[in-house]
Amino acid sequence: MKRLFSISFIAIGLIALVACSSGESNQENQASTNQETDGIKVVKFASTVGEDHPYSVAYKKFAELVEERTDGSIQFEYFFDGQLGGDREYIEGMKSNSIQATMIGSSSLAAFIKEIQVLDLPYLFPTKEIAFEVLDGEVGKEILSGLPGSGMVGLEYWDHGYFYLTNDVRPVTTNEDMNGLKIRTHGTQIQMDSYEALGMLPTVVSFAELYPGLQQGLINTQGNTIPNIISSNVYEVQDHITNTQLFYFPIIILFGEEFMESLTDEEEEIVRTAATEIRDWHKENNEKEDEKGIELLKEEGLTFSELEPGEFEKAKELTTPIYEDFAKNIDADILDKIQKEIVELSK
Repeated sequence: MKRLFSISFIAIGLIALVACSSGESNQENQASTNQETDGIKVVKFASTVGEDHPYSVAYKKFAELVEERTDGSIQFEYFFDGQLGGDREYIEGMKSNSIQATMIGSSSLAAFIKEIQVLDLPYLFPTKEIAFEVLDGEVGKEILSGLPGSGMVGLEYWDHGYFYLTNDVRPVTTNEDMNGLKIRTHGTQIQMDSYEALGMLPTVVSFAELYPGLQQGLINTQGNTIPNIISSNVYEVQDHITNTQLFYFPIIILFGEEFMESLTDEEEEIVRTAATEIRDWHKENNEKEDEKGIELLKEEGLTFSELEPGEFEKAKELTTPIYEDFAKNIDADILDKIQKEIVELSK
C-alpha cells in the first residue's frame, strides 16, 4: 500500500512538472510571437492619426518598401486613430516590445533627450528648407543619438509642418491681435512660455479633447499643422486661420530598441534606407497636401490671414527670453550649433 502511494505521488509530481514546463514554454512562445511568427518579424505600428492622414500614407509606403525589399521577412500591422493609446503608451510599448514602431512629435521625447526641446523653440526655423537641412544633417543625428538605452531608436525626422493659428474671435495679422486669446497647449513649458510671451492665455488640453474644448468655449484658439486641423475637424468650430510660423515641428520615426536588435544587418539597412527615401518623398507630398488643405479650409468658410510685414521680427523679439532660458537651463551648445547653421544656410 505504501509502495502504491509512493508511485502515485511520483506520478503526480511528474505530471505537475510537465504541466509547469509546458506552461513556461507556452509563455515563451507567446512572447516570441509578439515579434516573430514562423520566422517573420512582425512590426506592430501604432499612431494617433487616421489611416488617410498624409503621415499615415507616407508610413504605409515606407512599410511596403520594407516588406518588398526583405521578401516578407518583416511585415507590418497597423493600429491607427489611437487604438493602442497615445504617445506615452507607444513609448512604453516599445520599451516592453509590445509595440515595435510609431511616429510621434519631438516634444514627446523630451523626457529622454533634453536637448530635443530645442525644436520646441518659437520661430526657430525661418523656412522648411532650412529645417530640413539642419535636421537631416549632423545636428539632427546628434540629437537622436541620445535615444539609445531608452528602449527606442530614432531613424529619421519627417516633415510635420508649421503650426497655423485658428480661432473664433478675430483675424490675426499682428502680434497685438493675439492678446487675450485662450489657446490650447499640449503642456510643454517652452510652448506655454511662448504663448504667454505673445499675450495669449494657454490652457493644457489633450488632442482628444481639443474639439469639445473649442466647442464648449474652454479655449477659443489652437495651433496645429494643416493636416491635423483637417483630420480633427476643428475648422467646424473656428472662423479664422493665420500662417504665423510660430513653431515648426518634425515627426520622428521610431522603432523599439529590442526589435531593431533582432534584425539582421541586411534587414536593418533596408529599414533605415527606406525611412530616408520616404522622408524625401513625404516632404514633397506633405507640401501638396498643405496646399490642398488650405484651399479646403477656405472653402469651408475660414478667413485666411498672413502676419503683416515686420510682425515676425516683433514676435521673435518678444520670445527672446525663452531662448535665453533654454541656453541657461537646458543646452546652450545644441542651440548655438543650430543657430550658426541657420545663419550659414540663410546666406
